[in-house]
Amino acid sequence: MTSQLMSAPKCLLPSEGESYNLLDSTFTIKISGQETEGQWIMYEIVAPTGHEPPLHSHPWDETFYVLDGEMEVQVNQVKTLAKAGCMMFVPKNVPHTFKVCSPTAKMLVILAPASADAFYREYGEKIKDFPTLEDLKYFGDKYGIRAYF
Repeated sequence: MTSQLMSAPKCLLPSEGESYNLLDSTFTIKISGQETEGQWIMYEIVAPTGHEPPLHSHPWDETFYVLDGEMEVQVNQVKTLAKAGCMMFVPKNVPHTFKVCSPTAKMLVILAPASADAFYREYGEKIKDFPTLEDLKYFGDKYGIRAYF
C-alpha cells in the first residue's frame, strides 16, 4: 500500500458519504475501495423492520457492527440476537442472513475485498422488488452468490 493513501484521518458525520438505495435499505459509503487499494469497503447501512435477505453466501468476507437497533443474525445454523455494540464476522462462502427486529437498524458493514461493491450497486439498480429465479441465476453466475431456499 502506498504511503499517500489514508495519510490523514478521515472523519465523516453520520449523514456524510455517497449514498444509494438497495431495495428498502440505504447504503452510505464511509471508506471507499479506492481509499484502501481495493482491499475493503465500509458502508453505513440503515434497514427497516422486517428486512431479511434470504440465507445466502458470497465469495467475500463481511463484518457487521450494529450501531442502533436489533437484528436476528444467522450464520450457518446458529442464530444470535445482535444489539447495538455487537459485531459479527462472516467469512466468505459461509451461509448467513439477518432479520431486522427493531423499527430500524443501523450498522457498519465492511466487505473484503472492496470489489463486492459492484454486486450491491448493480443489484440496487436492477432489482426493485423480490428477485426472480432468473435474477438469482444472473447474480449468482456473475458474482458467485448462492441463495439457499
